[in-house]
Amino acid sequence: MHLAKTTRPGQFFHSLEAVRICAVVLVLLQHESLLAKNYLGFDFAFGIFSRGQFRIDLFFLLSGFFATWLGGRGQQSQNPGIHFLGNRLRRLLPLLWVLTTAKLMLIVMAGSAGRHEGWGWFQILRSYTMLPAPGYPLILPAWTLSFELVFSAAWSVLLCVSQRVKLATLLLWALVIGVHGFTWHEKPFSWLPGFLLHPYFLDFIGGAFLAEWVARTTLRAQSALMLLALGGLSLAICLALEMEMKPCSELVRRIAWGGSSSLVIAGLAMWERAGGKFDTLGRFRLLAQSSYSIYLTHSLLLVALLPRFKSLLQQPIALQVALVGLAGGICLIGIGVHLWVERPLLKWFRNSGSAPRTKESQNSR
Repeated sequence: MHLAKTTRPGQFFHSLEAVRICAVVLVLLQHESLLAKNYLGFDFAFGIFSRGQFRIDLFFLLSGFFATWLGGRGQQSQNPGIHFLGNRLRRLLPLLWVLTTAKLMLIVMAGSAGRHEGWGWFQILRSYTMLPAPGYPLILPAWTLSFELVFSAAWSVLLCVSQRVKLATLLLWALVIGVHGFTWHEKPFSWLPGFLLHPYFLDFIGGAFLAEWVARTTLRAQSALMLLALGGLSLAICLALEMEMKPCSELVRRIAWGGSSSLVIAGLAMWERAGGKFDTLGRFRLLAQSSYSIYLTHSLLLVALLPRFKSLLQQPIALQVALVGLAGGICLIGIGVHLWVERPLLKWFRNSGSAPRTKESQNSR
Protein backbone atom coordinates (compact mmCIF):
# COMPACT_ATOMS: atom_id res chain seq x y z
CA MET A 1 0.00 0.00 0.00
CA HIS A 2 1.22 3.51 -0.71
CA LEU A 3 -0.22 6.99 -0.70
CA ALA A 4 -0.81 8.62 -4.01
CA LYS A 5 -1.87 12.05 -5.08
CA THR A 6 -5.58 12.55 -4.52
CA THR A 7 -7.33 11.67 -7.75
CA ARG A 8 -10.95 11.18 -8.64
CA PRO A 9 -11.08 9.83 -12.17
CA GLY A 10 -14.49 9.59 -13.75
CA GLN A 11 -14.58 5.96 -12.70
CA PHE A 12 -17.84 4.08 -12.58
CA PHE A 13 -17.69 1.53 -9.75
CA HIS A 14 -19.56 -1.45 -11.20
CA SER A 15 -18.98 -3.53 -8.08
CA LEU A 16 -20.54 -0.87 -5.85
CA GLU A 17 -23.53 -0.66 -8.17
CA ALA A 18 -23.84 -4.42 -7.66
CA VAL A 19 -23.76 -3.83 -3.89
CA ARG A 20 -26.66 -1.44 -4.28
CA ILE A 21 -28.61 -4.03 -6.28
CA CYS A 22 -27.97 -6.64 -3.57
CA ALA A 23 -28.98 -4.20 -0.83
CA VAL A 24 -32.28 -3.37 -2.56
CA VAL A 25 -33.11 -7.04 -3.13
CA LEU A 26 -32.20 -7.88 0.48
CA VAL A 27 -34.44 -5.07 1.78
CA LEU A 28 -37.27 -6.43 -0.37
CA LEU A 29 -36.74 -9.98 0.92
CA GLN A 30 -36.45 -8.79 4.51
CA HIS A 31 -39.75 -6.91 4.33
CA GLU A 32 -41.37 -9.83 2.55
CA SER A 33 -40.22 -12.12 5.38
CA LEU A 34 -41.54 -9.80 8.08
CA LEU A 35 -44.89 -9.19 6.39
CA ALA A 36 -45.34 -12.89 5.55
CA LYS A 37 -44.90 -13.58 9.26
CA ASN A 38 -47.37 -10.82 10.21
CA TYR A 39 -50.05 -11.47 7.58
CA LEU A 40 -49.71 -15.20 7.02
CA GLY A 41 -47.94 -16.52 10.12
CA PHE A 42 -45.44 -18.12 7.73
CA ASP A 43 -41.63 -18.18 7.76
CA PHE A 44 -40.53 -17.23 4.26
CA ALA A 45 -37.18 -18.90 3.48
CA PHE A 46 -37.15 -20.06 7.13
CA GLY A 47 -36.57 -16.47 8.28
CA ILE A 48 -33.11 -16.23 6.73
CA PHE A 49 -33.76 -12.85 5.12
CA SER A 50 -35.17 -11.28 8.28
CA ARG A 51 -31.72 -11.47 9.87
CA GLY A 52 -29.05 -8.82 9.66
CA GLN A 53 -29.24 -5.03 10.06
CA PHE A 54 -26.66 -3.93 7.50
CA ARG A 55 -28.87 -3.20 4.49
CA ILE A 56 -29.56 0.46 5.24
CA ASP A 57 -25.96 0.92 6.36
CA LEU A 58 -24.90 -0.09 2.84
CA PHE A 59 -27.17 2.54 1.28
CA PHE A 60 -25.95 5.31 3.58
CA LEU A 61 -22.28 4.35 3.20
CA LEU A 62 -22.64 4.44 -0.59
CA SER A 63 -24.36 7.83 -0.43
CA GLY A 64 -21.52 9.29 1.63
CA PHE A 65 -18.94 7.64 -0.62
CA PHE A 66 -20.32 9.00 -3.88
CA ALA A 67 -21.14 12.43 -2.44
CA THR A 68 -17.38 12.71 -1.88
CA TRP A 69 -16.16 10.80 -4.93
CA LEU A 70 -18.33 12.74 -7.35
CA GLY A 71 -18.28 15.94 -5.33
CA GLY A 72 -15.85 17.56 -7.73
CA ARG A 73 -18.48 17.56 -10.45
CA GLY A 74 -20.07 20.95 -10.49
CA GLN A 75 -17.14 22.59 -8.67
CA GLN A 76 -16.68 24.79 -11.73
CA SER A 77 -20.14 26.25 -11.16
CA GLN A 78 -20.50 29.45 -9.17
CA ASN A 79 -22.39 27.66 -6.36
CA PRO A 80 -21.21 24.02 -6.12
CA GLY A 81 -23.27 23.37 -3.01
CA ILE A 82 -26.48 24.50 -4.68
CA HIS A 83 -25.54 22.49 -7.77
CA PHE A 84 -25.08 19.33 -5.68
CA LEU A 85 -28.21 19.78 -3.56
CA GLY A 86 -30.33 20.61 -6.60
CA ASN A 87 -29.22 17.40 -8.32
CA ARG A 88 -30.00 15.34 -5.21
CA LEU A 89 -33.46 16.86 -4.83
CA ARG A 90 -34.24 16.30 -8.50
CA ARG A 91 -33.04 12.71 -8.18
CA LEU A 92 -34.89 11.72 -5.00
CA LEU A 93 -38.08 13.74 -4.71
CA PRO A 94 -40.11 13.51 -7.96
CA LEU A 95 -40.72 9.75 -7.79
CA LEU A 96 -41.43 10.06 -4.05
CA TRP A 97 -44.06 12.71 -4.77
CA VAL A 98 -45.75 10.57 -7.41
CA LEU A 99 -45.89 7.46 -5.22
CA THR A 100 -46.95 9.42 -2.13
CA THR A 101 -49.82 10.94 -4.12
CA ALA A 102 -50.81 7.47 -5.34
CA LYS A 103 -50.73 6.12 -1.76
CA LEU A 104 -52.77 9.06 -0.51
CA MET A 105 -55.40 8.45 -3.19
CA LEU A 106 -55.57 4.76 -2.21
CA ILE A 107 -56.05 5.69 1.44
CA VAL A 108 -58.86 8.06 0.57
CA MET A 109 -60.57 5.44 -1.62
CA ALA A 110 -59.87 2.30 0.43
CA GLY A 111 -59.79 3.59 3.99
CA SER A 112 -57.24 2.33 6.47
CA ALA A 113 -56.10 -0.73 4.46
CA GLY A 114 -52.34 -0.80 4.23
CA ARG A 115 -51.72 2.02 6.71
CA HIS A 116 -49.63 1.38 9.80
CA GLU A 117 -50.68 4.47 11.73
CA GLY A 118 -52.99 7.44 11.55
CA TRP A 119 -52.55 10.11 8.96
CA GLY A 120 -53.11 13.81 9.24
CA TRP A 121 -51.92 17.01 7.66
CA PHE A 122 -48.49 16.84 9.29
CA GLN A 123 -47.82 13.24 8.24
CA ILE A 124 -48.85 14.16 4.69
CA LEU A 125 -46.52 17.19 4.75
CA ARG A 126 -43.72 15.04 6.16
CA SER A 127 -44.34 12.39 3.47
CA TYR A 128 -43.78 14.93 0.69
CA THR A 129 -40.90 16.87 2.27
CA MET A 130 -39.22 14.10 4.34
CA LEU A 131 -38.80 16.45 7.30
CA PRO A 132 -37.16 14.63 10.23
CA ALA A 133 -40.04 13.78 12.55
CA PRO A 134 -41.43 10.91 14.63
CA GLY A 135 -43.30 8.14 12.85
CA TYR A 136 -43.18 6.93 9.28
CA PRO A 137 -44.16 8.57 5.98
CA LEU A 138 -46.96 7.17 3.81
CA ILE A 139 -44.35 5.38 1.68
CA LEU A 140 -42.80 3.44 4.55
CA PRO A 141 -39.28 2.76 3.15
CA ALA A 142 -38.93 6.49 2.42
CA TRP A 143 -38.05 7.12 6.09
CA THR A 144 -34.41 6.76 5.00
CA LEU A 145 -34.77 9.82 2.75
CA SER A 146 -34.91 12.06 5.82
CA PHE A 147 -31.32 11.02 6.51
CA GLU A 148 -30.36 11.25 2.84
CA LEU A 149 -31.71 14.78 2.45
CA VAL A 150 -30.31 16.11 5.73
CA PHE A 151 -26.86 14.78 4.84
CA SER A 152 -27.18 16.19 1.31
CA ALA A 153 -28.03 19.60 2.76
CA ALA A 154 -25.06 19.43 5.12
CA TRP A 155 -22.78 18.27 2.31
CA SER A 156 -23.92 21.11 0.04
CA VAL A 157 -22.69 23.53 2.71
CA LEU A 158 -19.38 21.68 3.12
CA LEU A 159 -18.76 21.85 -0.63
CA CYS A 160 -18.33 25.61 -0.20
CA VAL A 161 -15.38 25.32 2.24
CA SER A 162 -11.86 24.01 1.89
CA GLN A 163 -11.07 20.30 1.91
CA ARG A 164 -9.33 20.57 5.28
CA VAL A 165 -12.30 22.32 6.91
CA LYS A 166 -14.69 19.84 5.31
CA LEU A 167 -12.89 16.78 6.70
CA ALA A 168 -12.41 18.42 10.11
CA THR A 169 -16.13 19.19 10.28
CA LEU A 170 -17.06 15.62 9.38
CA LEU A 171 -14.66 14.27 12.00
CA LEU A 172 -16.10 16.60 14.66
CA TRP A 173 -19.63 15.54 13.69
CA ALA A 174 -18.66 11.88 14.09
CA LEU A 175 -17.05 12.53 17.48
CA VAL A 176 -20.12 14.35 18.79
CA ILE A 177 -22.33 11.49 17.60
CA GLY A 178 -20.03 9.04 19.37
CA VAL A 179 -20.10 10.96 22.66
CA HIS A 180 -23.85 11.37 22.46
CA GLY A 181 -24.29 7.72 21.52
CA PHE A 182 -23.09 6.51 24.91
CA THR A 183 -26.35 7.87 26.34
CA TRP A 184 -28.49 7.02 23.28
CA HIS A 185 -31.72 5.15 23.99
CA GLU A 186 -34.23 3.81 21.52
CA LYS A 187 -36.34 6.86 20.67
CA PRO A 188 -38.53 7.95 17.79
CA PHE A 189 -36.92 10.32 15.34
CA SER A 190 -36.77 13.85 16.69
CA TRP A 191 -36.32 17.29 15.25
CA LEU A 192 -32.98 18.90 14.63
CA PRO A 193 -30.46 19.11 16.26
CA GLY A 194 -31.19 15.79 17.97
CA PHE A 195 -31.75 14.15 14.60
CA LEU A 196 -28.23 15.14 13.51
CA LEU A 197 -26.82 13.02 16.33
CA HIS A 198 -28.42 9.79 15.17
CA PRO A 199 -25.75 7.08 14.69
CA TYR A 200 -26.94 6.46 11.13
CA PHE A 201 -25.05 9.60 10.13
CA LEU A 202 -21.84 7.75 10.98
CA ASP A 203 -22.48 5.71 7.82
CA PHE A 204 -22.56 8.82 5.62
CA ILE A 205 -19.46 10.23 7.31
CA GLY A 206 -17.69 6.88 7.08
CA GLY A 207 -18.53 6.68 3.37
CA ALA A 208 -17.08 10.16 2.83
CA PHE A 209 -13.81 9.24 4.52
CA LEU A 210 -13.72 5.95 2.59
CA ALA A 211 -13.88 7.90 -0.68
CA GLU A 212 -11.00 10.11 0.47
CA TRP A 213 -8.96 7.06 1.39
CA VAL A 214 -9.68 5.30 -1.91
CA ALA A 215 -8.72 8.47 -3.80
CA ARG A 216 -5.42 8.84 -1.94
CA THR A 217 -4.31 5.22 -1.56
CA THR A 218 -3.30 2.47 -3.93
CA LEU A 219 -3.66 -1.21 -3.05
CA ARG A 220 -2.78 -4.26 -5.09
CA ALA A 221 -5.73 -6.33 -6.21
CA GLN A 222 -4.80 -9.16 -3.83
CA SER A 223 -4.71 -6.78 -0.85
CA ALA A 224 -8.05 -5.30 -1.84
CA LEU A 225 -9.58 -8.78 -2.01
CA MET A 226 -8.17 -9.53 1.45
CA LEU A 227 -9.92 -6.38 2.70
CA LEU A 228 -13.13 -7.56 1.05
CA ALA A 229 -12.78 -10.99 2.70
CA LEU A 230 -12.24 -9.32 6.07
CA GLY A 231 -15.44 -7.35 5.56
CA GLY A 232 -17.35 -10.51 4.66
CA LEU A 233 -15.97 -12.25 7.75
CA SER A 234 -16.95 -9.30 9.94
CA LEU A 235 -20.51 -9.38 8.58
CA ALA A 236 -20.67 -13.12 9.25
CA ILE A 237 -19.56 -12.55 12.85
CA CYS A 238 -22.18 -9.81 13.27
CA LEU A 239 -24.84 -12.18 11.94
CA ALA A 240 -23.73 -14.88 14.38
CA LEU A 241 -23.84 -12.41 17.29
CA GLU A 242 -27.01 -10.61 16.18
CA MET A 243 -29.11 -11.69 19.17
CA GLU A 244 -26.33 -10.70 21.58
CA MET A 245 -26.13 -7.23 19.95
CA LYS A 246 -29.86 -6.48 20.27
CA PRO A 247 -29.57 -5.12 23.85
CA CYS A 248 -26.66 -2.91 22.76
CA SER A 249 -27.10 0.77 22.00
CA GLU A 250 -27.89 2.01 18.52
CA LEU A 251 -24.35 3.42 18.36
CA VAL A 252 -22.75 0.02 18.99
CA ARG A 253 -24.96 -1.71 16.42
CA ARG A 254 -24.23 0.91 13.77
CA ILE A 255 -20.49 0.71 14.40
CA ALA A 256 -20.63 -3.09 14.11
CA TRP A 257 -22.81 -3.33 10.99
CA GLY A 258 -21.58 -0.13 9.35
CA GLY A 259 -17.93 -0.90 10.07
CA SER A 260 -18.21 -4.37 8.55
CA SER A 261 -20.07 -3.01 5.52
CA SER A 262 -17.45 -0.29 5.02
CA LEU A 263 -14.73 -2.94 4.72
CA VAL A 264 -16.72 -4.61 1.94
CA ILE A 265 -17.19 -1.32 0.08
CA ALA A 266 -13.54 -0.32 0.53
CA GLY A 267 -12.32 -3.71 -0.68
CA LEU A 268 -14.48 -3.62 -3.79
CA ALA A 269 -13.61 -0.02 -4.66
CA MET A 270 -9.87 -0.60 -4.22
CA TRP A 271 -10.08 -3.82 -6.22
CA GLU A 272 -11.67 -2.02 -9.15
CA ARG A 273 -9.13 0.79 -8.93
CA ALA A 274 -6.41 -1.86 -9.09
CA GLY A 275 -7.85 -3.13 -12.38
CA GLY A 276 -10.50 -5.61 -11.24
CA LYS A 277 -13.26 -6.16 -13.78
CA PHE A 278 -16.91 -6.32 -12.76
CA ASP A 279 -19.54 -5.15 -15.21
CA THR A 280 -23.11 -4.82 -13.93
CA LEU A 281 -24.15 -2.86 -16.98
CA GLY A 282 -24.72 -6.00 -18.99
CA ARG A 283 -27.72 -8.14 -18.32
CA PHE A 284 -28.35 -6.38 -14.95
CA ARG A 285 -28.33 -2.85 -16.36
CA LEU A 286 -32.05 -2.22 -15.96
CA LEU A 287 -32.12 -3.73 -12.48
CA ALA A 288 -29.27 -1.45 -11.41
CA GLN A 289 -30.95 1.64 -12.81
CA SER A 290 -34.30 0.66 -11.25
CA SER A 291 -33.00 0.15 -7.70
CA TYR A 292 -34.57 3.36 -6.37
CA SER A 293 -37.94 2.56 -7.96
CA ILE A 294 -37.90 -0.96 -6.51
CA TYR A 295 -36.95 0.42 -3.11
CA LEU A 296 -39.85 2.89 -2.98
CA THR A 297 -42.54 0.67 -4.53
CA HIS A 298 -41.93 -2.71 -2.90
CA SER A 299 -43.73 -2.11 0.40
CA LEU A 300 -46.88 -0.87 -1.35
CA LEU A 301 -46.94 -4.01 -3.48
CA LEU A 302 -46.21 -6.36 -0.57
CA VAL A 303 -49.00 -4.92 1.56
CA ALA A 304 -51.43 -5.15 -1.36
CA LEU A 305 -50.51 -8.63 -2.59
CA LEU A 306 -49.35 -10.73 0.37
CA PRO A 307 -52.83 -11.24 1.95
CA ARG A 308 -53.92 -12.92 -1.29
CA PHE A 309 -51.53 -15.81 -0.59
CA LYS A 310 -53.54 -17.14 2.36
CA SER A 311 -55.07 -19.85 0.19
CA LEU A 312 -51.61 -21.46 -0.11
CA LEU A 313 -51.04 -21.79 3.64
CA GLN A 314 -51.83 -25.49 3.59
CA GLN A 315 -49.15 -26.04 0.92
CA PRO A 316 -45.88 -24.73 2.43
CA ILE A 317 -43.66 -25.64 -0.53
CA ALA A 318 -46.03 -23.98 -3.00
CA LEU A 319 -46.18 -20.91 -0.76
CA GLN A 320 -42.38 -20.68 -0.62
CA VAL A 321 -42.22 -20.84 -4.42
CA ALA A 322 -45.03 -18.29 -4.75
CA LEU A 323 -43.27 -15.85 -2.42
CA VAL A 324 -40.06 -16.15 -4.43
CA GLY A 325 -42.11 -15.43 -7.54
CA LEU A 326 -43.70 -12.46 -5.81
CA ALA A 327 -40.26 -10.99 -5.07
CA GLY A 328 -39.28 -11.42 -8.71
CA GLY A 329 -42.55 -9.89 -9.86
CA ILE A 330 -42.06 -6.86 -7.62
CA CYS A 331 -38.61 -6.33 -9.14
CA LEU A 332 -40.18 -6.41 -12.61
CA ILE A 333 -42.86 -3.92 -11.57
CA GLY A 334 -40.14 -1.69 -10.11
CA ILE A 335 -38.33 -1.82 -13.45
CA GLY A 336 -41.58 -0.80 -15.13
CA VAL A 337 -42.00 2.12 -12.70
CA HIS A 338 -38.45 3.19 -13.54
CA LEU A 339 -39.02 3.00 -17.29
CA TRP A 340 -42.43 4.66 -17.46
CA VAL A 341 -42.49 6.95 -14.42
CA GLU A 342 -39.07 7.65 -12.95
CA ARG A 343 -37.09 7.94 -16.20
CA PRO A 344 -39.53 10.41 -17.83
CA LEU A 345 -39.51 12.46 -14.62
CA LEU A 346 -35.72 12.56 -14.53
CA LYS A 347 -35.57 13.49 -18.20
CA TRP A 348 -38.07 16.30 -17.71
CA PHE A 349 -36.14 17.73 -14.74
CA ARG A 350 -32.82 17.44 -16.59
CA ASN A 351 -34.26 19.31 -19.54
CA SER A 352 -35.64 21.96 -17.23
CA GLY A 353 -32.18 23.27 -16.45
CA SER A 354 -29.97 20.79 -14.62
CA ALA A 355 -26.57 19.70 -15.86
CA PRO A 356 -26.37 16.73 -18.20
CA ARG A 357 -26.07 13.41 -16.47
CA THR A 358 -22.69 11.78 -16.90
CA LYS A 359 -22.10 8.06 -16.89
CA GLU A 360 -20.36 8.01 -13.54
CA SER A 361 -23.22 9.89 -11.87
CA GLN A 362 -25.34 6.78 -12.23
CA ASN A 363 -23.47 5.51 -9.16
CA SER A 364 -25.33 8.07 -7.08
CA ARG A 365 -28.78 6.87 -6.08
